[in-house]
Amino acid sequence: MQYDPAEVEQRIKKLNNQSFFFGIPGLIVQAVGFNVVGGVIGLVVGLTGTALLIYGLSFYARSRGQHPALAALGLLSLLGLIVLALLPRKCIVCGGSSQRGHCVQCRAPVAK
Repeated sequence: MQYDPAEVEQRIKKLNNQSFFFGIPGLIVQAVGFNVVGGVIGLVVGLTGTALLIYGLSFYARSRGQHPALAALGLLSLLGLIVLALLPRKCIVCGGSSQRGHCVQCRAPVAK
């Protein structure tokens, strides 16, 4: 399987940037909606924040070689993010396990 290490690193970086772009605001909006606003408007704001967080976490999961469905851990808010961060990193090229920043199978770079 052919890959360009620079392209793989760029893809990982792009996925990480997208995860921050959607995930951090989602976490903040979720906290504001559920803890500050209250009522029906707070519920709508909180659920919107949850949706943004889950969308951002899907990029984070993909950057670590995990399935984007694991972003559903975002329903647990910050606890879900911690669980997702503790999952092992896998290669985004072949799905192999990582060791010292590279895939064991294809030697492609993996998320740090």
